Amino acid sequence: MEGKQDDERGRVYIISGPDAGGKTLGARVLAEELGILPALDVRRVIKHPKVILAESAFEFTDKPLEDRVYDIHPSEEDWVNYSNEGLRFFLPKGTRGIITAEPTGVTPDGILLRQSLTKEHPREKDEILRFTLDRGFHLQKFVNPLISRGVQVIIDRSLESTLAYQAYAYVKKKKKGLSVEDALAQVAERMNAIKENPYWNGNRFMQSMAEEGLIGGVFVFTASAETLDKRLAERKGLTTFDREKDLQAFVRSLYAGGETHHYLAELERLLPGVPYVVIDTTDLDRNGRLDAEGLRVRVRKAVRNVKAPPRGKYAILPEGLKVSLPEGWTRIVYHT
Repeated sequence: MEGKQDDERGRVYIISGPDAGGKTLGARVLAEELGILPALDVRRVIKHPKVILAESAFEFTDKPLEDRVYDIHPSEEDWVNYSNEGLRFFLPKGTRGIITAEPTGVTPDGILLRQSLTKEHPREKDEILRFTLDRGFHLQKFVNPLISRGVQVIIDRSLESTLAYQAYAYVKKKKKGLSVEDALAQVAERMNAIKENPYWNGNRFMQSMAEEGLIGGVFVFTASAETLDKRLAERKGLTTFDREKDLQAFVRSLYAGGETHHYLAELERLLPGVPYVVIDTTDLDRNGRLDAEGLRVRVRKAVRNVKAPPRGKYAILPEGLKVSLPEGWTRIVYHT
């Protein structure tokens, strides 16, 4: 990966967890606390060949941003050309951060994966392959050009999510009776072994980014099962993932529960040296809605531990969260 010197390049921060756990709003809070405003939130609206962008700067709010279509031209002085072979896109000058998401909805694989999240479309048979190829395009054609020129990037779900959700598919559907530990190991092996198009193996590309120190952390936003159920009951347009309660319970056991040590052991192999941060939003509901100010305070406390990380493998966890860590990991507790 070519670009600026390490101290001038941007970093990638991955956010994960169920949507009802506070992840959607959490990304914007994280951007604020990392000091990367103005930022663009393009999670649901990046298209090809035009790029649909949100406002170039956003207020701290739990209301959705107004989406705007910019029909832009390379000669316009207020835009920076980040285009490269395979993807044409421009950003307003002064943009310091981008919030993007996987699957992209740009590649054929990403489009099929997004469709599979709705009732009208069946789940894909080989989701690991499609996620991997879509991720390769996303990282090499969109993310890497940005961080190479100093832009910070927050990715809403990536490799860490594929590992968790596909492990559920192995345990519950594909290979019933398989232990969680073995399922995680087999999914991780499959993610790295894809040879259909090695150049587009996004898992390997992200692994190389981690080895270069370009991934600043994995931030997991989660909540108790009861809290998630309550929040989901008030939502419309739920995805197939949201509707599967067993799936949500399984994933929480990986992110912040009884299987976290097995999950982190495999995640460390895929993303070596990347800090793991849990932000529990169970107690942050106010009048049936997520308390934005409370979330901001909690993210700020967690981020303080990431800005000057200790050496080695470590997990930043809220006080009271009792999970086992793999051997050799360091536990850092922040007060909530």
